[in-house]
Amino acid sequence: MYPDPRIPVGSWILVTGVNGMVASNIASLLLEMGYKVRGTVRNVEKASWMQEKFDKLYGKNNFELVSVADLADEGAFDEAVKGISGVSGIAHVASIVGHFDPNTGIPGVIDGAVNTLKSAAKEPSVKAFLLGYVLPPCGLERTMDVYAAGKAEAEAASWKFMKETKPAFVFNAVLPSANFGIVCDPEHQGFSSTTGWLKSLFEGELTLHNFVPPQFAVDTIDCARLHVGALLDTSVENQRLFGYAEPYTWNEMLGVFRSMYPNRKFMDDLPDAGRDLSTVTNERAAEVLRKFGRPGFTSLKESIKAATEQILAFTK
Repeated sequence: MYPDPRIPVGSWILVTGVNGMVASNIASLLLEMGYKVRGTVRNVEKASWMQEKFDKLYGKNNFELVSVADLADEGAFDEAVKGISGVSGIAHVASIVGHFDPNTGIPGVIDGAVNTLKSAAKEPSVKAFLLGYVLPPCGLERTMDVYAAGKAEAEAASWKFMKETKPAFVFNAVLPSANFGIVCDPEHQGFSSTTGWLKSLFEGELTLHNFVPPQFAVDTIDCARLHVGALLDTSVENQRLFGYAEPYTWNEMLGVFRSMYPNRKFMDDLPDAGRDLSTVTNERAAEVLRKFGRPGFTSLKESIKAATEQILAFTK
């Protein structure tokens, strides 16, 4: 139970793009905490595994799927926000993927975020709105550049909307670094995005590893906790929470693999790409994690252990 939550337990929370890696962990955590979740997807039939999974884990009538075919359409989220009963909080984690022409992809991501805010502003039941960052798809350099630009511009447009329209709800943003750890359902989701980077390195395959520079990491479940905390914590208002636990390199990750699995053969170290020496203001995020009964951020070693155990269990 989160202490003194902004949104009462049992309320409905809307999670956009709920079948994604980050959003599905957010939904699962909310359901575990006693909230009800309405999740948007492009295709309800393709995401029906989520309904079956969450009905089994948390009981029926606590989770429902609704279709939003195009995030960029004006009013796309109106019905999802209203639904049968109004939602009290919104975690907007969905993003447009696949449109990587900057002339169309970036405006589409911006429209998706602002359209969700507009829908939220129409409903007096909404107490909090969270803008989350889904993780980049595995693709070429151009893809990731356009993707990152779209997310940055969408956040800027969201803060501008809040400043100009002054809706009644609280607005926060969570900015996670590379997510490593367990996924919600490897059978139906696989190991996508950054979890796929870890899996391929573990299995001796290089994908984007020579392109992706050293950066920071965060545990997948810590990432979900930060998103939920940004919705529920009454002390978090008009803030940006940085999900940056600690820096990593691929060679450090290989070293963790070797120490955990001494009888398994791993690839040789990659050419030294240096280390991310950035200083990140992550203290506020650590405070939010402690309210979940955690000591702060999960260590990279713990995240890698959880991830590799899930990978090995799934691939048996």
